[in-house]
Formats: sequence, structure tokens, C-alpha cells
Amino acid sequence: MFRFLADLLFPVPPDGFVHGGNGRIEVVGDGSGPSTCGRFQGYHFTGSTLRNGMAIPPIGVWIRHIGEIRAGQSGLHMSEHPFDALEYARGPLLHRVEIHGEVERCDKRVVGRRRRILETIDMSPILWAFARWNAAAVLDIWSAPAVVREFILTGNESLRKKSWDAIPSAAARYLDVSDPAGQWSAAW
Repeated sequence: MFRFLADLLFPVPPDGFVHGGNGRIEVVGDGSGPSTCGRFQGYHFTGSTLRNGMAIPPIGVWIRHIGEIRAGQSGLHMSEHPFDALEYARGPLLHRVEIHGEVERCDKRVVGRRRRILETIDMSPILWAFARWNAAAVLDIWSAPAVVREFILTGNESLRKKSWDAIPSAAARYLDVSDPAGQWSAAW
């Protein structure tokens, strides 16, 4: 529905167009031409869509942010290292991206006017393995329920829901939390 309204308000050029969050984002083609501030390569996580809900552009297609460029607020973002990008992840799809043109740097992030995806990988299995590896590192300092321990050590998918269900009671034992909402807060 939103796409339909956006198409009515903003005519679609032959090479495509999407409406962004804090400004407008449009598909601009192959990105050939002079750069005003250089090119940077880095990493950006998404879910199945961009943060504003629009479709992820195809690999190699430039998108352009129209509006103010401001780190953490508006523009097209990336991080210099995948681990840094993980802090801002909205989903498991890791994209190696290039930012081109006007940019602003802030800590380990870069925000720019134009960005394109160079490669994409679904990191779900790796992220689950990483989470289990970190959890395994602390198994010796708490009495994890058997099903939780087994899921952490084996990654057996049939145990995921059972181990998830066992966490609130385990957290309550350690933190003396009696209400269910508090149990989840303690688990997190």
C-alpha cells in the first residue's frame, strides 16, 4: 500500500525509485561519474527489507539519499568492520557495501549520500553459532538447565524452543525474580 502511495506522489523513473525514512532514497543506476568526497567500502546488516521497509536493492545498483546526511539519523550507513555493523543489525543479512560521494564519519560508522551492495550473505547460521559459542564460554559459572546446555553445545534445532522456554525459570533461580515479566527482564 505504501509503495502504491509513494508511486502516486513521486513518479517512478525507468530505473526505479523508493521513498526513504528521513528524506528520499532513489535508485540512480551504476554510479559512474565523479565522486565529491571519495568511496568507502564497509558492511551493513539488514533484515529482508531496508530499515524503512522498502525492498533491498539488487547487487550493484546505487541508491541515493536525498536530504540531510547525519550519522545515526539520516543517510545511508555502513560500518568499517562486520563486527561493528553487528551492533546496528536489524536482521541477519550482511552486505558488503560501497558508499560514494558526500560522507560523514562518526566513530566506526560512515554515513553517505550514495550506497550500493557489492555482496550479500545470510549470516543466520554463523550468528547462531557465535551466540552459542559465547554462551558456552559461561556455562561453567551457572547451572544451566540440561536442555539449554545441550542446545548451546550441539546447536540441535529441535531443542531451541525447549531451551528458550527453560530460561525464565533458570534466571529466577539466580536473581530471585518472582513475576514472569521480571523473569524475562532478568534473562535479558
